[in-house]
Amino acid sequence: MARPRSTNVEAIIDTAAQLFLAHGFHNTSVEDVAVAVGISKPTVYSYVTSKQWLLDQIIARVINDLGSVMKPWGPAEPDTLTDQLDEYLDAHIRHATNLRVFYRILYSEETEMSPHMREQWRAFASEVTDHFVSLLRMYQDTEQIGRDEDLLAIANMFIPMLVSLHRWYRPDGPADPDTIRELAKRFLRGVVDL
Repeated sequence: MARPRSTNVEAIIDTAAQLFLAHGFHNTSVEDVAVAVGISKPTVYSYVTSKQWLLDQIIARVINDLGSVMKPWGPAEPDTLTDQLDEYLDAHIRHATNLRVFYRILYSEETEMSPHMREQWRAFASEVTDHFVSLLRMYQDTEQIGRDEDLLAIANMFIPMLVSLHRWYRPDGPADPDTIRELAKRFLRGVVDL
């Protein structure tokens, strides 16, 4: 009688992510993934189509998880803007810290993405920037940001700071997500009247 499989696609993707991070995309084989998961290579292929597919799924998870919390902004009133900024920061910080292995792979193996996934990633990154610019514009409309400020430049300097959490954040480190959010708001206070 065959032993029941406790493996699923997510477990294989998670394992591949750990191996890609430890050894690099080029130095990791599907065989390595199979051994690490504890199943045969043919069984891995019954779940996934290729090593490239695994990498693309890692990137897709970052896109889907962060994209799922990006929603239209509420009314541009000073009271609600701070809450909306907090939600935005919390979402970015939560995703960059919870998926830090995936983010590290995204930025270290960006050149290995399939052309389709690279295009999807670039479109999503642009969407994230536009989303933040629209929040900054609401601050500008309520005169909490000066009219002469370059909102796109602010967004392009600020967002990379949030996504770079994957490089240094450690769950057992001195800065928890709440502390990181407050630090991010301190940075923004240089341009936004919070």
